[in-house]
Amino acid sequence: MFSYNLRIFDRFAQGAISLAILCDSDSNWRPNQYGYSYPDCSLDFKFGIVKLLDYQSQQWQDLENSDNPFATVVMAHLKTQQTTKKPGERKTWKFGLIRRLYELGLPETDIRNLYRFIDWVMILPKGLEAEFWQDFKQFEQEQTMSYITTGERIWLRTRKTGTRTNSCSSTTTKMGGRDTTRG
Repeated sequence: MFSYNLRIFDRFAQGAISLAILCDSDSNWRPNQYGYSYPDCSLDFKFGIVKLLDYQSQQWQDLENSDNPFATVVMAHLKTQQTTKKPGERKTWKFGLIRRLYELGLPETDIRNLYRFIDWVMILPKGLEAEFWQDFKQFEQEQTMSYITTGERIWLRTRKTGTRTNSCSSTTTKMGGRDTTRG
């Protein structure tokens, strides 16, 4: 990180902020500096850190309430760590996180890219992968279906059963003093 920070300074003649995102599972490991010391020469480079593990218990609700796509990435990472030996639970979380992308209303390209990441991180055993794929295909079909109105549903139902209804078949109209029946 120090090397990148120095290269940015060399290239643009401006300082840069360095931040380490720690994705490990050791809650005590929190490196926030790099340095060395020799006779008459030393370096102490400090940088900010974000420990994703902190979001697991302390800030999970913030992730769920966020519409930032990176919140879903963090959730996928954390749930992958939590479900290491729980493939059924991992499948449930994987499906839920991908469904969340649709619920956020993200553009299709963003959904596809984030889906690829979640799929890469949250690997399932072959049997569960097949189940997941079936569930996902059904979900995606439901997302592309348009809304069917009550009238359309009645029409589809009557077509399936073979019954016909004609609301005009017994309408009587009074025209010019005499009854006219339409049939």
